[in-house]
Amino acid sequence: MGEQARVTHHELLQRLQDPWLSLVDVLPEESYAEAHIPGAISLPLRKIRENGRNVLRDLNREIVVYCSGPASNLSEEAVALLKELGYRNVRRFEGGLRGWKESGGALEQQAGAKAAGTGQKRRQIGLSPRLQLLERSSFVTLLFAWLGMVLLFGLIYELGRIIPGSGLKENGRLLGHSFHDFLTAMYFSFVTATSVGFGDVVPVGSLRLLAIMESGLALLLFGVIVTKLVNNRQEDLLEEIHQIAFEDRLSRVRTNLHFVLMELQQIEGESRHKAFAPERVMPRLESAIMVFVGELKSIHDLLQGPHETTLDTTIESMLAGLAANLRQLRDLLDRDSENSDSTDSFAALAFNAILSPHLKSIRKLATEICRECASRQPTQALKYWLDEIQSLAQF
Repeated sequence: MGEQARVTHHELLQRLQDPWLSLVDVLPEESYAEAHIPGAISLPLRKIRENGRNVLRDLNREIVVYCSGPASNLSEEAVALLKELGYRNVRRFEGGLRGWKESGGALEQQAGAKAAGTGQKRRQIGLSPRLQLLERSSFVTLLFAWLGMVLLFGLIYELGRIIPGSGLKENGRLLGHSFHDFLTAMYFSFVTATSVGFGDVVPVGSLRLLAIMESGLALLLFGVIVTKLVNNRQEDLLEEIHQIAFEDRLSRVRTNLHFVLMELQQIEGESRHKAFAPERVMPRLESAIMVFVGELKSIHDLLQGPHETTLDTTIESMLAGLAANLRQLRDLLDRDSENSDSTDSFAALAFNAILSPHLKSIRKLATEICRECASRQPTQALKYWLDEIQSLAQF
């Protein structure tokens, strides 16, 4: 399949809100209910021929399909089927659901599936207060708890001989009162707690039940320790993944802000020619503004995220880029109509039914971004950019 039939992650991210694009999930309904790319519609591969025309009515509409990832060929089959049905503009997102997730993309769930999954998870992890206490304990606490258990059971094994028919036997001899016998009882408690039990010392009578109980408690403690080790490693890995995704998202914000600035500057340069027609450039202007709104949302989300330390070193450059874009947009929209033809007035076009909602979104998001930054006790330099943004965003 040619490169022109593929959609990159970057392009898809920028066009999620594009009303002219239909994003189609061709995985089974169960997969769609569990997780899908925001805004995607469900049209499983096996139902395309049957329901394709009902779900996608416009044969000229731009369609992007995706499956689980590069290892699956469902999206290729879906593209072929849709073209066979007469759709003229069909492409596929090669990264699929897995690639989208690995690149830091958000996922959606169907409301019912999400609620059911949450309830099931809660039922599965419902622990008693005692087990929760163990799970919250440190490694040192668990180690001392294990050693204390070994000593306690060792003493009980030593005293168990006072129960008729009970005690510990070593090579057929019932242990007595000597110090050697006491150490043997401790040895037996230790090997029982490690679940290795060499067999040279065996319990007799009711102490057998006690040995089973000690072995079970030891296994429980070992399970908690192993779980904590695995969870700690998983938390480290997740933190690394989140950091990588955060840095990638931050880089995309900077790149897209630069793209918007270049596009606005180019539009302004073209507007100086006499043959320039504003109505012809409006789609480009609207597209650039929509990208800008998307990046404002990304900046707002980044400010609300847990990466405050990382943001402290980059927030000033982000705000400077944001202010540069707002300034360029204002220069473009607030051109002096007295020195230009009446049909060449961006101010008139700016507040029509097309651009007005986007400009309101810009004003709202810019205000929220400034509020978030102000709550972080900004420096003098940051205060300057915040004042600039507040002033420039008043469309």
